[in-house]
Formats: sequence, structure tokens, C-alpha cells
Amino acid sequence: MRIKDINKNLKSTQNYRTLGLVSLANFLELHSVAGAIFTTEKDCQEIEWVEFLLKLIDTKQEPTEKCFPILNKLLLLITQHPDMHKVIQNKFIQKIVEAITSNAPSTSSIETLLTCLKHFGGTSGVYKNKIFDFLTSFINSPNTDLIKLAGKSLHSLQQTRGGSVAGTIYKKNWADFHDKLLNTIDAEMDILFDCEDTVKTGKSERLKLPDLTRNGDQKEQTPLMYAHLERFIRFRNLCIILETGLLQSFPAAKTIQLNRIVGSLIDKGIALNQAQINNKSGDSKLPYILHIEIQKSLLNVLKCVILAVGGNILTCSKDICDILWKCLKSTNISYDELKADSNSSLRKIVYDVLNVFLRIAPNNHFMYKNMENLIKEAFVDITPIQSEIVLSLPQAS
Repeated sequence: MRIKDINKNLKSTQNYRTLGLVSLANFLELHSVAGAIFTTEKDCQEIEWVEFLLKLIDTKQEPTEKCFPILNKLLLLITQHPDMHKVIQNKFIQKIVEAITSNAPSTSSIETLLTCLKHFGGTSGVYKNKIFDFLTSFINSPNTDLIKLAGKSLHSLQQTRGGSVAGTIYKKNWADFHDKLLNTIDAEMDILFDCEDTVKTGKSERLKLPDLTRNGDQKEQTPLMYAHLERFIRFRNLCIILETGLLQSFPAAKTIQLNRIVGSLIDKGIALNQAQINNKSGDSKLPYILHIEIQKSLLNVLKCVILAVGGNILTCSKDICDILWKCLKSTNISYDELKADSNSSLRKIVYDVLNVFLRIAPNNHFMYKNMENLIKEAFVDITPIQSEIVLSLPQAS
């Protein structure tokens, strides 16, 4: 379809406009502006399409799920042309950020925001506080795909604008965010485990997050199980954001609080067993299945830490061996079917972390000391429960 036909459909009635949007999306897949000559921005059809999409989003004429994916494609396309890239950076980033933050979060809108942060960081960084508030506004969402994109965006947000000499500002931004994130995860875990007496480490400053309940007056009326689940979802999402930040590339050296993450945060969450939780008052017990899910989140963080620091993880070998052994030891026997399924899912992650750890740090004294116990546990999982299996064919009717 020609550009003239696309524009005609876009400016027509809703049915034809929808056809125009589909045609535009398909056209952009094969289109390029690299090497194109534009006398002014008015000569650039792509800039006109950006303006048109922003108008559609602002006036609610089309669902944002249709508009943001096309807008994202246009922004990526325009990065090929230095002059038009400057036009977007100087004249449109504020409008794009406003369009994103004033609508409900979606995968396509966060992907568009991520494009802005990566390719138009100089201007996007001006709205850092507004973007941070938006990305944390859905921290309690059960949509993990959305949270992963939010994690990438928050990571990119630490590297917008100038990094100064040797990336000093980037390093400081990352260190501050990393520290606050760990403090927040630590605090959320203490609330889940009802451990106000836990010794605090690091600074007390945390990320500013929205309240768990929409109305503060309803907190006392919230069912306990729902409150636990809501708190766990926030904890899990914070762990996902931490994992994403650990594995994403960064223009300057990142300081990772290795000993604190492994030796304090993860070890504390794994060490507190269900018997200790059950000793709490009956009204504040954490359900067993959520306890296992918390440990799974912590083990996923451990896996990402190992991948992020590589051979430096050897300094935490003893702690890691103890953590993995505690997980296996506490989940090796269960006659409750629900607990058995939960235990099995946790043990799978333990073996996954163990494989990554052995691959990155094979010559490990502490692992050799624990190998016999670990192998015994592995045999429990690979030994068939039934010695015989009877196969039968359904009888023909």
C-alpha cells in the first residue's frame, strides 16, 4: 500500500482508520529512513505519523494497545536519522512521556517508554521522577511480564542524561537505587515473616511505593490471606526488578552488594523455616505455599547474582552451599499432597541454581564438603516411588 493510501485511511472514519493503522504497522516493518534527505521536519512523513498517533492517544479515538506498538516502531525507525532524532528529542519526548504516564500501563506502552529511555535518554531523564512514579504505580500487579519491562525501564532510568567523567553519575544513580531496592525487599520480607526484631543492615532509606490497599481505611477489613498474597506479589515483583537490574548491561561499573544479598537477605529468608513461622500467633501465620514461593523468589535472585558476578561468587561459596542444603533438607519429605507439589517446585529451582553455580565455580572446596549430602537428596528425587507400573489399554466399546 502506498503512503498516500495509508494517510487517506488514517484520516477517514474509524473503520478505515483501523485499516490504516494495520497498513502503517506493516509498512514500517519494511521501511527505512537511513540516508533520507529532509529539508525540514515537515518533509518527514514519520514525524507526521508520530503527531497523529499522539493525537489519537490523547483524544482516546483508538485503543492505546493499537497506537503504542506503532509509535514504538516509528521511534526506533527515526533513530536511524540523526536530524529527525533531534526533532523527536527536542519536541516530542515530553508529549510521549505524558501519553504513556497518563494511561493505564500496558506491555506496549512500557516498551515505548523503554525505547525513549534508551534512545532519547537526554530528554527523557528530565522527567525521571514522573517516570519513576509511573513505573512503581503498578508494583503490585500480578502481571510479571509488565514487571520485567518495568525493571528494564527502571534500570535504564539510572543512565539517562549525562554520566559525567568515567560514568560517575551513573555509578551513583545505580548504587542509590540498588541500596534502596535491597532495603525495600528486606523490609517487605520482614513484614511477611512477621520479624520486626530482625537486625537491619545498610541504610534505612527505601523506595517510595504506593500503598498496598487503595483506601487506607480498609486495611483492617482486608482478609488476612488476601493481605499475605498482596504483600507477597509486591515482594516477588521487587525481586524480579532486582534480577533484571543485575543482568542488564550498564555503561559504567556497577557495585553489587554481594555479601548483603547472599549472606544476609537470601540466607535470612531461607533460614526461617515453617516451624518458626507456625510459632507466631495464629492470626499472623504465613501460609506454607507462600513461604515456599518466597524462597523460590530468593533462589531466582541467587541465580541471577551468580550469573552477574561470575567467578567472584567464590567469596560466597559457604553461604550458597548452606542455602541450597537448607532448602533441600527442609523439603525432602512431605505426606501432604499440596506441600509435596510446592516442595518439588522449590527443589527444581535448587538444582537449577546448583547447576549454574557448579558451571561458574567448579573448583569449590565448600561444594566438595557438601557434595555427599546433595547427591543423597538428588537420589531421593530420581528414585521411582513405585517399583512397578501397570499399563492398560482402554477396552473397545
